[in-house]
Amino acid sequence: MDIDQRRRIVVVTVALPLALVASLGACGQGGHARADAHPARTDANTDCLASPTLTIGGCQLLGTTEPCTGVAGEQVEFVPIPSGGSISMIIGPQGLTMFVLGIRTSGIYPGDPTDVVSQDNPSIDITLLGDGGEMGMYRARTPFSVVNDPMVEANGLFVVVEGQPSDFDGLAVTAYANVVDKDGVTRCGGLQFVAAQ
Repeated sequence: MDIDQRRRIVVVTVALPLALVASLGACGQGGHARADAHPARTDANTDCLASPTLTIGGCQLLGTTEPCTGVAGEQVEFVPIPSGGSISMIIGPQGLTMFVLGIRTSGIYPGDPTDVVSQDNPSIDITLLGDGGEMGMYRARTPFSVVNDPMVEANGLFVVVEGQPSDFDGLAVTAYANVVDKDGVTRCGGLQFVAAQ
């Protein structure tokens, strides 16, 4: 084996585990950022609050009032949250603090609920703003389920925040969501809520 072949083996041996680690970091399909890591996108966000084309809500275990937990295979449902209402934080399966949200809208291509990695799934972008700026985000292609045609919803959207639930208890939070389907149809909306332990 010559030196070039050994170098290729080393590159593949190092690159594959790094790619795996990067993909595992996205397993929960959520993301988190420090509040000061990104500036708030206030212009577009204000438009979404003024003329929403989607509804942001909570997520609970089907047939209960218990919040979604992130455990694989759990049956979940959308929970309407009034403006100024509360959304409880959970500690997810990976030990991270998160808000579990749902989105309900209509007029978009819902994607393929049997294939969570399909490129036909709508792109969802959720940003949480608290005191001082961005406190958490969710970015993923996620399928929607048809619940009452033409209404579709996506549930179990885990928005990770840095800290413990006690750090955010009682904090006023604004969530903004943007959804773009495979045909470029866009929906957006927002929700002002209070974080609860």
